[in-house]
Amino acid sequence: MAKDDGASEQQSRGVQNTTISGNQNSGIIAGRDIRGGVTLGQVPLPPAASGALPAAPDTAKAKALRILFLGASPEGTATLRLDQEIREIDQALRQAEFRDRFDLRQQHAVRAVELQGALLRHRPEIVHFSGHGETDGIFLEDEGGQVKKVDGSVLARILGVFKKQIRCVVLNACSSHEQAEAIAKDIDCVVGMSVEIGDRAAILFAGAFYQALAFGSSVKTAFDLGCAQIDLDSLGEGSTPQLIAFRHNPDEIVFVEPV
Repeated sequence: MAKDDGASEQQSRGVQNTTISGNQNSGIIAGRDIRGGVTLGQVPLPPAASGALPAAPDTAKAKALRILFLGASPEGTATLRLDQEIREIDQALRQAEFRDRFDLRQQHAVRAVELQGALLRHRPEIVHFSGHGETDGIFLEDEGGQVKKVDGSVLARILGVFKKQIRCVVLNACSSHEQAEAIAKDIDCVVGMSVEIGDRAAILFAGAFYQALAFGSSVKTAFDLGCAQIDLDSLGEGSTPQLIAFRHNPDEIVFVEPV
């Protein structure tokens, strides 16, 4: 396999590069130190003119759709370019037509005990996990930075509590397909990976997916473009991402529309 930077090997998003085979499912649309939140494109309103009525409060941030990027690459696992992935998403959003309508927030080196707190604090509509995984769980960190596995059923249970708020979940981690199916019972649309996915393919998918959403495309269109972006780079992993949507037609799920 090829590295992101053109070297001889590429890291994958399974724990310690263990390949775990995944199965296609007929119900799947086939196709994969804490930092402050980053708010994109927020421009403050000018001060009210003397004697004029007070300017309306700037509610753009309150109305912006929040994406919470959760990254984890615990000690003892293959190092992933999570910094490059968040940069790719950030840049894709900034270049899009409706960039002012998105609020990208991020939390890195996420510990399992911090997961619920992050969801409560940021209140995201989209949750994006980037890191290692396998068929029955994702890997966050423990208090010492070592691997702490979060079972897929527990993850689905936690996210289900926020089903009135979270509309989309992206598990950008190896072999997360089964977990995505469990989460999709409560969440409108979920992306998981059918098998192992390379670091570069995961990054390319993420950038193209969010760029399309921020241009007003449907989730299905954004997903298809994300997969196509992988194939444009000739990585041979364009069918690894899987889009699961049991509750609504993903062609009809649009996060931003022209005013």
